[in-house]
Amino acid sequence: MRRQCLVRRRRTLILHENNLRVTYITYSEVHAHDRNEMKPVPQSVIAGDASKTVCDVVGWVRGVTCLDNVMYIVCDWSSEILAYSTETFQPLDVVIQVDGLRRPSDIVVCREDRQLFVGDCESPSCVFKVSADDHSHEKWLPTPSTTDLFNVDSLSLRSRRLLVTSSCLGKLLQFDPDRRRRDVQLPKYMKELHHAVETSHETFVLCYKDVTWRHWSVSKELFCNLHVMCFGQ
Repeated sequence: MRRQCLVRRRRTLILHENNLRVTYITYSEVHAHDRNEMKPVPQSVIAGDASKTVCDVVGWVRGVTCLDNVMYIVCDWSSEILAYSTETFQPLDVVIQVDGLRRPSDIVVCREDRQLFVGDCESPSCVFKVSADDHSHEKWLPTPSTTDLFNVDSLSLRSRRLLVTSSCLGKLLQFDPDRRRRDVQLPKYMKELHHAVETSHETFVLCYKDVTWRHWSVSKELFCNLHVMCFGQ
């Protein structure tokens, strides 16, 4: 019988509009024999003071983002986007159903267009675009002309450019609003990418596992191995 264990990861989202800091705890399955054997447990969502839990979500929290006064949450093996008030942290009477979404990996928001982007890591991976206003949605990536497939492990967004992190691809994938793709090739020593963001200076901050490490381990150093790289246009 295969062993089951959980890898605990903490991620923090900064909401600049009202200086709200949202931290959420997510658990990843490791060596799980069957996903049905992994029972959902309440996941902590923390805002402001890191010692205060403001709400518990029953499910494996995979991503959190905020727009206006609404906090959107996606959970593993769920096709729904949950909505919470950022003022009261109570669930809103709004649940966005995304047809075709199977296993969310992350969620980000484009404030200029009021669009949510949800990654789906279930093979074949894809990205859904969801309107925050009328909840209409479409499968945004991959495009019909895509010839190579990629996993969607995490997402980030800046200036309407969507950045897709795929753990074992060896490069970052950046898409403009018209879904034109730009590949950002990474050095060979960067393996098993965890997350990446674009800065305002057109550089990238990456969290990755160094190729010199022989074993995967969970440690503060692993998830804080940040590296800034500059790439010309």
